[in-house]
Amino acid sequence: MAQQKTKITVDSYELKIVKDWYNSLLNRRELDVIITHLGRGTPDRNTIRNFMAQHLNIDKERIIIKKIESEFGWCRTKAHIHIYDTADLAQRIEPPHIIKRHMRKSEEESS
Repeated sequence: MAQQKTKITVDSYELKIVKDWYNSLLNRRELDVIITHLGRGTPDRNTIRNFMAQHLNIDKERIIIKKIESEFGWCRTKAHIHIYDTADLAQRIEPPHIIKRHMRKSEEESS
């Protein structure tokens, strides 16, 4: 299990990776991140996926935002992210309702 603390800054969002480990049983990387968003609303799944895909230089279809949890009164959000080895693996392992949450955003963009 790799522990790593990395900061990613894009626009007025700052993403800090507080926990990073590889789950070899499910062939995925799991991240816990804290997103600071001063003066802005909580970022949506698509925004977080784009940040991570850009920073890690991977296809965003491999990235699943499992959970987003904002802290009331703070400009801070916690997120749990799964990054699969392949997009197909993500589609097979994640529950259908989680996949639908990500597909809605992609479909809205293409319209």
